[in-house]
Amino acid sequence: MEYQFKNLKKEDLPELYQTSVKAFSDYAVDMSYMTEENLNYRCIKNNVDFNKSVAVYFENKMVGYTLIGIDNWQGVKSAFDAGTGIIKEHRGKGLAGKMFEFAVPLLKDHGVKKFWLEVLQVNEKAIKAYQKTGFKITREFDCFRIKPPELVLSDKSKFKYCIKRIDKRDLLLSEDFMDWQPSWENSLMAINRIPNSVVSYGSFIGDELVGTFVYYPSLNWIMNISVKKEFRRKGIATELLHYFFNEFKSQNNYIKLINIDHRDDCMKSFIKKNGFEFTINQYEMALDL
Repeated sequence: MEYQFKNLKKEDLPELYQTSVKAFSDYAVDMSYMTEENLNYRCIKNNVDFNKSVAVYFENKMVGYTLIGIDNWQGVKSAFDAGTGIIKEHRGKGLAGKMFEFAVPLLKDHGVKKFWLEVLQVNEKAIKAYQKTGFKITREFDCFRIKPPELVLSDKSKFKYCIKRIDKRDLLLSEDFMDWQPSWENSLMAINRIPNSVVSYGSFIGDELVGTFVYYPSLNWIMNISVKKEFRRKGIATELLHYFFNEFKSQNNYIKLINIDHRDDCMKSFIKKNGFEFTINQYEMALDL
């Protein structure tokens, strides 16, 4: 029996989730946090368009998929591979490439000019396959994790700066705090699309916002730590981090900090100094359609 390729529908989410569990059971990164509800939230965060996403079926059962987000990214209408999974028994048959080929005509018809993805650097076969298709490496990202008890906590009363919760829409005021553009997963657009609870802190000097911190509890991700350039090296990022861990010190699971630009030595030094451990690195890749 041959494989069949179809565009997804939102109603496919339960079967999509079951396929995801099987596909990522041997993944290099722990995906145990990915419940069906969290998969749905992540789809919303990444602006996944189910009608342009693809699933592959064998004997009427879904055995793989590619979730595709659509947005204006870096000045052009772009697509993003928000997740590709193939059940182990069906790997090595070129299904990821065939799903991509199935998706491209529809994406082009809707004005998509560029396709982006992220791939673990340990997945050398996938990287070579993407490069053969024409994808080029654009950036290298490093990923980290920490358990709150590993951090030395500070007494809130001794903080030098005023830290308080802010609305995620206020993060637009910090758009120029970063030296590099966050990944699609961590972009301000992605943060603002999150449909459920997001923890956002701002650090203030007087009425001026000088630092931000964003944590997404459902995925257990720190999505943003940034400080206005002229206020760096004054302990603002450290205080934001300590403030967060004071509020979440009962958290027993690893908290992830993903997609830090590999070239940002200052940020990586700050992360390691505060007790985070390196977990894995990945490439951001892009293809002009």
